[in-house]
Amino acid sequence: MVTLNFGQKIFFSVLSVAGLSVLLISLPLLFNSASHFMQIASDHARTDSVMLGEMVQPALVFEREDMAQGLLEILQQSPDVLAATIFSVDPADGSESLFAHYGDQTLLSDIQLNRTDRTQVERVGSYLIAVSPVRSSGATVGYVRLVVSLSNIETHFQETLIYVTVAVIVALFIAGYLAVASRRAILKPIQDLGQVTQLVAQTQDYGTRAKSDSEDEVGDLVVSFNAMLDTIEEFDRQRMQKEREILQLNQNLERIVDERTVELQNSMAVLRKTVEDLRETQGKLVEQEKMASLGSLVAGVAHEINTPIGVGITAASHLTQSLGELQQRFLDGSLTKRQFADSVAEMTETVQMISKNLERSAALVKSFKMVAVDQSSDDMRVFNVKEYIENVLMSLKPKLKRTRHEVIVNVAEDLTIFSSPGALSQIVTNLIMNSLLHGFDETEQGRIELKMQQTGDELVFDYMDNGKGIPAAIRDRIFDPFVTTARHKGGSGLGTHILYNLVTRVLGGTVTLEPERQPGVHFRLRFPVRSDVGPMDIPIAGAR
Repeated sequence: MVTLNFGQKIFFSVLSVAGLSVLLISLPLLFNSASHFMQIASDHARTDSVMLGEMVQPALVFEREDMAQGLLEILQQSPDVLAATIFSVDPADGSESLFAHYGDQTLLSDIQLNRTDRTQVERVGSYLIAVSPVRSSGATVGYVRLVVSLSNIETHFQETLIYVTVAVIVALFIAGYLAVASRRAILKPIQDLGQVTQLVAQTQDYGTRAKSDSEDEVGDLVVSFNAMLDTIEEFDRQRMQKEREILQLNQNLERIVDERTVELQNSMAVLRKTVEDLRETQGKLVEQEKMASLGSLVAGVAHEINTPIGVGITAASHLTQSLGELQQRFLDGSLTKRQFADSVAEMTETVQMISKNLERSAALVKSFKMVAVDQSSDDMRVFNVKEYIENVLMSLKPKLKRTRHEVIVNVAEDLTIFSSPGALSQIVTNLIMNSLLHGFDETEQGRIELKMQQTGDELVFDYMDNGKGIPAAIRDRIFDPFVTTARHKGGSGLGTHILYNLVTRVLGGTVTLEPERQPGVHFRLRFPVRSDVGPMDIPIAGAR
């Protein structure tokens, strides 16, 4: 790409503007000239054809071909008319026939006669074809067709083009001269200014000044440049003074740096000790929160077991009383067949009640045993996800049954993975308890959905509720320690932080807070699992 200097840019800019201006003036002029000449030729052809039609009208009416031929000879005085043809129209069938002609009839002989009710002029190549009807008593008795040459018009247009071309060349020459003069007038002061600039840059003598011989914009530029040198000179003087002060300060810099380094090392030691204490405290708090959760689980399950066991004890006492009454009647001989049948039916119903309540207690104990052991251990084993989640929800039943909240588990029946069930149990427990304590504190009937699906070697766990959501002020730091929305209720804020540690450290996955739902919250957990193993492939940790 060619790079132009400033002078060349001025020259070509002036020349380009002048050339463009001349073209914008000359091109419309040429176009108007061509249109004007063509309009004149069309008007002449139209007038000649109309006049000729009026002149040959008697000859057509009286069928005097010699008279028409004589009239056509008059066209020799018009050198632009190359040929003329007169057609007569048969009144019987309306067909036309050649009546008389003049000039070279081979011109445009292949063009059919365009019958028309009024005079028309059409351009064909370098000719004009004018067709005019000949009328007598309101009827068309014939047609006149003239062939007119455009050579004179082309000659006039070429002459005009030559004049315009000469004018363009002269205008460009004048513009070039003005461009060179403008270039010299502008560049000379700028070049002088550039020389002064180079001299100042080489010698660093900011006392040098540029001279100005003009009072125009270039002169103002030189004045501004000298003012800039004044400012630089003052700045350089101040800089030298500051350098002397800095040199003086540098003499004591090493001592100051050593003192600050010692202070910084002491501060770093204190900071490391503080960080270690904080980590230890955090670990203890997390462990306390974990044990508190387990204690709450024990208390809840114990309370839940009391109900079926109490019902079983009451039913067993009633069964004992019924058996005593049946035995006494049997010994007294007062037992009837109907009384015996009623007693057997009542005792059968009581035994079924005892059996159902004992089975319910056994299921609660089994669920509690599995969840409690898993929560206190991070062992990996193979387990069915939906079945395990239902066991966790059963252990949380004491917290849920006093509410009208709905928990929906959207997990495939056959989803079996190899992972840490204890970590998953704590994650589900923390999420549900957070919803109950924070999300539904203003909602009587909430909805919680647990959706799990496996994608490749990764389990995607979506936890959603329709509670009040998380305030925008803490969404960005929701996984930080001690962040809570229930500080006034005594909350420590470790719920989501424990969730983050369980997912990232124990399960080796990620947890994100998805964009805010209206209403509610949406956590998405992703962690690696194995689904290509069976109970015989990997020993089940903690099997009992």
